[in-house]
Amino acid sequence: MTDKHLSEKQIQQYVLNELVPDESFKKHLQTCAHCRAMEEAYTTLFSTIKQEPKPVFDFEVSNLVVAQLPKPAAKKETSFLWPLVSIAFGMVLAIIWGFKKVLLNVFANLSTIAIGLVILSAVLLLIFQVFDLYKQNQQQLNLLNSL
Repeated sequence: MTDKHLSEKQIQQYVLNELVPDESFKKHLQTCAHCRAMEEAYTTLFSTIKQEPKPVFDFEVSNLVVAQLPKPAAKKETSFLWPLVSIAFGMVLAIIWGFKKVLLNVFANLSTIAIGLVILSAVLLLIFQVFDLYKQNQQQLNLLNSL
């Protein structure tokens, strides 16, 4: 048997059936008047709380909260695809124009098929990146609109 009293947390867990007591716990609870009185007090307290009726509002809380939320703005179906494509196309043209001498020297020694494959690969890569960027932008806008 232990000489020190059980903690309030242990007694509360025991009363709420959240603690499986060992033999020393049971023996102490049987022999210690202080701990037994605390157990009875918590038992009474918890049973009284369970018997209390749940509070009922005379108004609907959700209607009050929804009424205070800002109204969502009307959705504009603006497409960001064409501005993005034109910006990307302009950037590609600017890069080609700036490096035209270097590019001419590189492509002068390549065959027509190799040049076509390089250009096709670059255009396809650019198209996929633009569409991916557009989808990400739309997801972010949808997420912001849902808040």
